Amino acid sequence: MESVANLIATGDRQRTPLEARPELTDSYARLILAIGFARLGAVARARELEDAAVATLAPFNDAVHDLLTRWLRFRIEEATCGRTCRSDAPAQFTTTLANLERARRISRRQSQYTVWRLLDQTRQLEPNARRETTSPLALWMGGVRELEPVGDDALLALAALPTELAFPDLAAATAEAARGTPVTAARGCYVAARDGFTELVVDRIPALTSCTDPELAVALRYAVRALVWCEMRVELEAMLAALPAVVERPRSLQRIIDATGAYLGKPGGDLVAAAHPDVARGVLPERLTDTRELAAAATYAGPEVGGEILRALATRFHDVTDSYGTNSHFCLSVLEFVESLALGHTELALAGTDSIGVRATGFIF
Repeated sequence: MESVANLIATGDRQRTPLEARPELTDSYARLILAIGFARLGAVARARELEDAAVATLAPFNDAVHDLLTRWLRFRIEEATCGRTCRSDAPAQFTTTLANLERARRISRRQSQYTVWRLLDQTRQLEPNARRETTSPLALWMGGVRELEPVGDDALLALAALPTELAFPDLAAATAEAARGTPVTAARGCYVAARDGFTELVVDRIPALTSCTDPELAVALRYAVRALVWCEMRVELEAMLAALPAVVERPRSLQRIIDATGAYLGKPGGDLVAAAHPDVARGVLPERLTDTRELAAAATYAGPEVGGEILRALATRFHDVTDSYGTNSHFCLSVLEFVESLALGHTELALAGTDSIGVRATGFIF
């Protein structure tokens, strides 16, 4: 995480004349990093970054800066208190957004659009955002994003609860999940492992042979987390070996499978090589998506290979510039890049924890 902070402070990268002032972008990047430090328990460092960012943004007396600063500080506070990283933001934020005043030099609608852009391209402000065609976000952005299968609503609610509240319903919920789809079975496996009930995990390892790609991506993520926490390497290897054979999988899913193989001691060099900047291809949004996928995969690869992937990704910073999403408040591409690395480092560290309390905060990647 400190290496990412150093990138912001001293990193050399390309800039364009259209970018927002560097101190504005750097302040938002520090707030994003502060969430990660808080999730890792480094509260003093999180507060240091938070205070520095607020001191820079507050004097602008700008509606967009004010709303986004409060939104990010809410996430920092949630992480500091050890609450789930997937909690919903207070309704007052969305109400403020709906009634957002005209910001400096831009119209009210442009102000709202600027906020929506950051909500859409990052994952920590609104991790539960359902980007459907009927959602406010999709209506603003005019796009459709594939959703994860929701699965069993009761189990989803259970997974978000603190350990002491989830325990009374754990056995019943995971038993119900075991009779359901691979996704609900995997979530039951995850909840049992999260709360330290290893004996409940084995019976709930999902059978993934019948999964479609979207289901497989969700079920695999939950099941891998559970089996790694319980150090069930044999069961994990057997689950991977039983994956349905297909000609071609989505790249993001295949990378998680390859990263899990690296955790098990299989060669993971391809992911490390893919992270180097001279391999990145396409226009900037495509490269940022590639960076996010690789950072997510790193969190499943174990500390050695995962760390190598993230260090290689950091060398891409030089080529990050604001060739899309240009606005006067922040350089969106930098914030998306920084958040990918921050989430990667944070969740790689959390994946190896044996603290039930830390596990209960959940994952975004």
